[in-house]
Amino acid sequence: MSNNLSTLHNELNSLPSVSINCLIYNHAPFLKEAFEGFLNQKTNFKFEVIIHDDASNDGSKEIIDEYTKKYPKMFFPFIQRTNQYSQGVRGISERYNFPRCRGKYIAICEGDDYWIDEHKLQKQFDFMESNIEYSFCYTRFMTKDERSSVIMNDKNDKYFENNPSVIDFTFETFYRGWHMGTQTLFFRKIYLESNYTSGYKHAKDIHLIAHLLKKGKGACLNFFGAIYRVHSGGVYNGATDLENAELSYKCYKEIYEQNKSILFLKLKYLLFAQNYIKKLTKHNKYIIVGKIKLELFFVPKN
Repeated sequence: MSNNLSTLHNELNSLPSVSINCLIYNHAPFLKEAFEGFLNQKTNFKFEVIIHDDASNDGSKEIIDEYTKKYPKMFFPFIQRTNQYSQGVRGISERYNFPRCRGKYIAICEGDDYWIDEHKLQKQFDFMESNIEYSFCYTRFMTKDERSSVIMNDKNDKYFENNPSVIDFTFETFYRGWHMGTQTLFFRKIYLESNYTSGYKHAKDIHLIAHLLKKGKGACLNFFGAIYRVHSGGVYNGATDLENAELSYKCYKEIYEQNKSILFLKLKYLLFAQNYIKKLTKHNKYIIVGKIKLELFFVPKN
């Protein structure tokens, strides 16, 4: 019996405290910077890198192989042979990565973004360990435009004029607007029910945020932890303003429809519906505009 307990104790001690969720698709030009940002983290706990490569064809796989061979106890890749996104698969992290994460916490960073603070994970870990009422935290970030090499702060400067160390994030904050970089997101794995994306056709990061907010409030820590990279191969850069507006409308609509008791989710949905109507009107899509206006007419007032 004592041997079994000793074995269990050793296994628990060997588990990572944090799992880094890294989605990759044709990120070869940027991948080493992302991986080095992980390796540069200074922590007093173990962490792992859980990778999903969606059938990249630009040399990303070779870079993943290089790091996996060099750090076999840290890098754990899943390489797709067929691109899942093009097959209509959404919620890639929920389907392929989150179930493989062994950490108490999950941090997110896609392969074309990177971390710039070597204590990022430790600061977030310490905050979450000391504040059990929070389900997630994130940090400030900067945006880098690869075409112009211009680097800019996020759009949250106005909230930090008095230099607070932490600002709470609630459903009201979610509605009123906040420039959030999911490459800085850090949350408790215990809140990831296996079916939390069921019923969603457009599962994205905002669905995860809405889910986590039902478990506890969030927090933005006042330091710059990461770079969000804007480049021609990004998911949103290949879409038109109208397509982006349509996707956002559909995302917030389905989140609201599964959480109708939360007022601020209703308001968020209405806000993006109005924005989509403006875009449709600009493109003379009057039939669709009429359909959405009729649909909004039947949205319950309470």
